[in-house]
Amino acid sequence: MNIPDRRRSVPLFPCAMALALLVFHGFYTFRGLPAPREAYKTPFAELGYVLRYLAGQQPDRVIAARRAGTLHLFSAGDLETQVHGYGAASARTLVSGVRPALDALKALGVTVVPVLVPTKLSLYREELPYSIGKRGRWALPPTDADPEDPDYVHQRLAEGMPEAIDLYEPFRAFRRTYPDRLLYPPLDYHWTSLGSAVAVTLIARRMMDRGLLSLEPVWLAEGRRHLSASLLTDQYPLPRWYLTRAREFQSEEEVVRFVTQPVPTHTGRLIVLGTSFTQFPPEGFLGQLRSVFGRPVEAFVKPNNGYAGGFQMMKEAHFKLRRGDLVIWELPLCCLNLGEPAIATDFEVEPEPTRQQPGT
Repeated sequence: MNIPDRRRSVPLFPCAMALALLVFHGFYTFRGLPAPREAYKTPFAELGYVLRYLAGQQPDRVIAARRAGTLHLFSAGDLETQVHGYGAASARTLVSGVRPALDALKALGVTVVPVLVPTKLSLYREELPYSIGKRGRWALPPTDADPEDPDYVHQRLAEGMPEAIDLYEPFRAFRRTYPDRLLYPPLDYHWTSLGSAVAVTLIARRMMDRGLLSLEPVWLAEGRRHLSASLLTDQYPLPRWYLTRAREFQSEEEVVRFVTQPVPTHTGRLIVLGTSFTQFPPEGFLGQLRSVFGRPVEAFVKPNNGYAGGFQMMKEAHFKLRRGDLVIWELPLCCLNLGEPAIATDFEVEPEPTRQQPGT
């Protein structure tokens, strides 16, 4: 009796995908990841980037870590900044650059409140993958004696700017108490609406202690909203069709607004200097400040503004300060350009109205 020869049929599609994955993996590993994403938008290249990502390879500019099943992205450029340019020396440079401006504004009767926004990387440093230690000394346990450790850096900044509101320790305490509530989005290094709300609450309470605010801020929780594009996902050379469909690149944030307070009489304006962290909608940092303080608002903010950009915008607009103005100066430590020139202290001032003498 002849027994028929039974040969196992191998599915063609999985084999083809595995072969394509192997080819793309080897090709891009050998060639290296091209830097300009715009030059590689062909379907062939886009598929190669997707396969490379699925194989576990990542661009050098972005670090991915998973916590509680959620993909968290960090800027490797930010990491390099913190390893090489984020330290005690940079803290002293920042203080020396802003100190003359702070003193000059105080002499004019203007209240200045620098707000130090910690980097997302500094808050998550215990959760970063060990392999990134190859890019710097963050693989070593942080110690207070290390001049590049965030604890040490923030101590130096507090010594040089005692009037500043440093969000580093309050944010760390919030994360310990509410580990599942995100102050920073998983896929971006800007803060969330919740993060800016925590900052505004702290600012308001400090101002109440100084007699500059009379009413406690009242939260209005507005539910959650979907987060779409972000700067860190833009640094991935992945096609948009993959980013919009892959589950690990979808996230949400809490939306927080505040009860709008009545405009107080005989008070100065609220002047906000900042960067892309200062967003205008009611659930953004600027909108939240406007609701809580109830003062007339003047904003000098734009992306990549550095620490001196807001003052430069104010100078170019020939904006005149008044006695009694309150300046909120948002200083995110992730994007400070410490090479900027010192802030000019020749501020334009609006002359005070002369009081008419009785009997004249």
